[in-house]
Amino acid sequence: MALFKERQLAHIPAMVWDEEYVAPERLRIFELAGTCLAVLDGRFVERVVALHLVRELVEAYGVEVERRWPEDFAELKQVLHDLDDSSTKFHYLPYATDMDKLRLDAACHDAEVEATLLDIGAVRFPPLRAFLHAAVALLLLLLGVGLCARRWPDMQLVLATAAGALGMLLIVPVLPLVRCKVRYLKDSERMRHFFELRHHRTRAQQRAAADLGS
Repeated sequence: MALFKERQLAHIPAMVWDEEYVAPERLRIFELAGTCLAVLDGRFVERVVALHLVRELVEAYGVEVERRWPEDFAELKQVLHDLDDSSTKFHYLPYATDMDKLRLDAACHDAEVEATLLDIGAVRFPPLRAFLHAAVALLLLLLGVGLCARRWPDMQLVLATAAGALGMLLIVPVLPLVRCKVRYLKDSERMRHFFELRHHRTRAQQRAAADLGS
């Protein structure tokens, strides 16, 4: 303002637009233990500060303050975590959580994918030397199978069976024989599957929206 006055400008350039309150049926306010939240269109969530100062105003406007979080909304814990995540918002702008995004993220984390035992975070394996010992034992068994081929066929069968069982024990952890939810995989595999699923589902939603619009 001081610059415009100093320049003695007759008019001050500005961008002006009208803002209106949203219709009361589009807005829901929740007073929960330790926090107050406002939800727009059943999707966008913001924190409400000092609700006690505007309670009478919003109730007179037609918005009832509720005390129970709906079951069809995204999980409250996820919503609060996203609102508190400083890495996803600018401190100088109000931040709204998109519950559609949270629902999509939860669906991707709960999706089942083919995985190996090595990919599952809760699976613990013995140290590497145990596998080395097993590999040496397998080589000795195979050598014994070859040596017993002519003289001791019964012993050959026993050694071959043991070698097969030990070989399967070594191979099974790297075969995709199980289905596991993405959230239970190790970090690298979890992120890979999560982003792949999220990309495909986002594209599918965009195509569905485009088809609906046409």
